[in-house]
Amino acid sequence: MKNIIRLMITAVFIMVAVSSMTGQPLPYDGTIGGGEGTNPVGGGAPLDGGLLLMVSYGLGYIALKFRRNLRK
Repeated sequence: MKNIIRLMITAVFIMVAVSSMTGQPLPYDGTIGGGEGTNPVGGGAPLDGGLLLMVSYGLGYIALKFRRNLRK
């Protein structure tokens, strides 16, 4: 029981510490000087390469699972 209480206290402390220690301003906040104003988060970041890899890995995983289920 003491271990669970210690674990819960540690988890709460870590959550509070991480949420209260933001070191940089928000990327879309132009009043602080850290943002671009009205641009959305991510701006013009390309998604095509990463998206293609994620979809191909997902399709490969589905094919692997399908093949394993056919053998059973």
